[in-house]
This record gives sequence, C-alpha cells and structure tokens, in this order.
Amino acid sequence: MKKLKLTTKALFMLLAVVVSSCSSDDGNSGGGTSAGDYYPLAVNNSWTFENLDTGETVESRFVATEQQGGKSYFQLNSSEFLAQASVWISKDGGNYNQRVDDLVIEQFGFTTTTEGYEITIFKDNAPVGQTWTDSATFNIILAAQGQSQTSTATVAVTGENLFKGSATVNGVTYPDVIKARYTLESTVLGQPGSNAVVTEMWFAKDVGPIKSTTTGGNGVSQTLELQTYTLN
Repeated sequence: MKKLKLTTKALFMLLAVVVSSCSSDDGNSGGGTSAGDYYPLAVNNSWTFENLDTGETVESRFVATEQQGGKSYFQLNSSEFLAQASVWISKDGGNYNQRVDDLVIEQFGFTTTTEGYEITIFKDNAPVGQTWTDSATFNIILAAQGQSQTSTATVAVTGENLFKGSATVNGVTYPDVIKARYTLESTVLGQPGSNAVVTEMWFAKDVGPIKSTTTGGNGVSQTLELQTYTLN
C-alpha cells in the first residue's frame, strides 16, 4: 500500500486557509481589568462593512453562543472568513480571544483535519506602544486508505495598540477608539510558513469594530469600513 506523504508545501497551503479564516496556548487567561466594551458580545449583534477595494458589502454577525470552560463564546457568521471552520469570540478581562474549531476537508480521497485552537487577538487594556504575544500549537492530520499522518503546526500573534482617542470612519466620529495591529505568523514542522498576515483594526467603545485593513501573505490587502451596526 502506498505510504501517505503530506509535503511541507501542502501543509503551508492548508495552514494559510486556516489562518486567513482568521487562529491553544496559556496566553488567553488572566486578561486583567477591561478598559471597556470594545467588541460587544451578544447574539444578533451585527456589523455591516463596505470593502473599499471591491465595493462589496460584508456582514459580521454573532449567530450563536455557548459555554465552555467557564467562558461564554459567541459564534461569528461572516462572509469575510474563507474557511468553513466555526469561529468564536470570547472575552476574558481585557483580552478578546478567537477560537477556531476543527476544520475537516475531504477532497480527492483524502480527509484532512486541522485541529482547533484559541488565540488572543486584541487587548483593550494594553498601553499604546507595548507589544504582546500569544501562540497556539495544533495538529494537522491527513488520512486516506486506512492510514494517517500527523504534523504539528503553530500560529503566533504579535499585537500592539497603536492609538487611543477619537477617530472618524465613513463620516462618523467615534470619541473612544483603540486602533490595534496584530501580526499572524505560522510554522509547520518547525519551518516558517507563508508570509505574515498583518491586520490593523479600529475598535470603538460600546460599538465594536469600525474599520480594518488586512494584508495577506500574498501581498493582497483589503480595507473594510463600517456602514451600519445593530446591538442587542
């Protein structure tokens, strides 16, 4: 029987799908005292953005909630996520964490399972200019013809709050905004993955995300600006 072999290049391609859908480590606990509600978490909270590069409309909405490990998680249903893994957001003190569930892809007779992970994506209480880091390690499992192969992958985030103050987006001025940047990098089998994904996001207190710019590992960037939002 032919032995399975998942090349490092193939692993990088798979990991790029998972990371672009967004990212367990111990860095998600002990978030300290929150500076406020910069990403209101409730079912049916929604934000509608315009993609300034394509003119398309993108809606981000919380569609479900669940309790896990003593924390409340809220599931996002957003067309900006390319992969089909479920993505959840939780808050722990000043930490806003993203949980990505297992992703299973069946294609060409192979089943590839990327295990889920959780990682911090934003800290509302971090001082401006102070960087912080978090990482998550998980397995990628390839199975076919009764055989399987497991490889280890890691995503690491470096975050920094760049600005705190008022900001104007799409003609609306928000008085209390945090502009944050986080950089996601990946490794597979101990080797660096594709180029880093860099995202800058503007969060308005008691509103949520109002703007984002993302530059992918392929150099393609997109900018989203808030058009309307609904909070419950």
